[in-house]
Amino acid sequence: MTTAADALAAANAATAAITANDARMDAMEQGQTTIANQLTALTAQLQALFMAGGGAGGGAGGGGAGGVGGGGGAGGGGAGGGGGGAGGGGGGAGGGGVAGGVIGHAVPHQRRRLDPSGMDKLHGDITISLLRSWRNRWNDFAELNQLLTYPVTEQMAAFRMALDSTMQQVVEVALGITPATVTTPDQIRAKRNVALDRVAFEERRQGTSESFDDFYIGLRRLAEAADLCGACSETRLVTRVIAGTRDAETKKKLLAISPFPSLQVAVNICRSEESARANERTLSGQSGVAAIHPKNGKVDNRSSNECGACGRLAHVPQS
Repeated sequence: MTTAADALAAANAATAAITANDARMDAMEQGQTTIANQLTALTAQLQALFMAGGGAGGGAGGGGAGGVGGGGGAGGGGAGGGGGGAGGGGGGAGGGGVAGGVIGHAVPHQRRRLDPSGMDKLHGDITISLLRSWRNRWNDFAELNQLLTYPVTEQMAAFRMALDSTMQQVVEVALGITPATVTTPDQIRAKRNVALDRVAFEERRQGTSESFDDFYIGLRRLAEAADLCGACSETRLVTRVIAGTRDAETKKKLLAISPFPSLQVAVNICRSEESARANERTLSGQSGVAAIHPKNGKVDNRSSNECGACGRLAHVPQS
C-alpha cells in the first residue's frame, strides 16, 4: 500500500526529472545559439579572406593583416564560445585592411570621348545621293567608336557636331528632331522630285574627256537617287552602260554578247577596252618618235650629194 511518503518521493523524482530535462533543453538551445553565432562569424571571416585575396592581391600589408586576423577568428571559433569572440575581433581588424584594398581598386574607367571632327560636315543643300554616301561614313564612324555604348545625349551631341550651321537649323527647327527621333532622308528627298532623277539617269552619257570609271560612278549615283526597281535595276544599268559608253567599238562588242551580259561583265569589257586604247596610243607614240629620231639621238643633216665615206661632194663617175 502506497503511503504519503512514497507519493511525495515519486513527486519529487518527477519534478527533478522535469527540471533536468528543462536544463538539458536550455543547454541544447544555448549550444545551438553558440554554434549559429560561430558559423556566422566563420562566414564573415571567410568572406573577408576571399575579398582580401581579390582586392589586396597580397601586395598591401593591411590586406595581409586582415587575412591573418580572419584565420585567428576561425581558430577561435573552433575552440569555443569565448575563443570565438576573440577570433571575431581579430577578423574585424583584418577586414579593415580588406576594405582598404577594395577601395583602392574602385577607380572609374576613363571612357574615350567622341571626336567627330574627322567627319565631313553634312550641308543643308546636300543631294540625296551624297546624303547616302555621308550616311555610310557616319555608320562607319559609329561602328569604330562603338557609338551605341554612349548615352543618347552624347550620341546626339556628336551628330550635331557633324552638321554645318544650315543643316543644324534644318534638323532642330524644320524637322524638330529630338534625342529619341530616328532620322530619315525624307526631308532631303522631298526637295527634288524623283522623276527628275529618273530622267537624268536615262539621259546619262559618257563625256568626251570623261573616263569610264567616272561615268560609271555618276550612273550608279543617279540610279540610287532614281529609286529603281530592285528586280530590274541591274538590267537597266547594263542598258545605260551600253547606250552611254562613248567608244563605238566597245558598244559593238557589248551588243554582240548573247545572252544579255551581266553588269560586272559589261563593266569589265568597258574598262579593258579603255585600257587597251590607252596602251595602243602609248605604243604608237613611241614608234613615231623612234622613226623620227635615230638611235644616237642626232639628226642627219648631210646633203644627199655628199659622199657617205669622205663627206665631200659625191664623186662623179668618169666616162
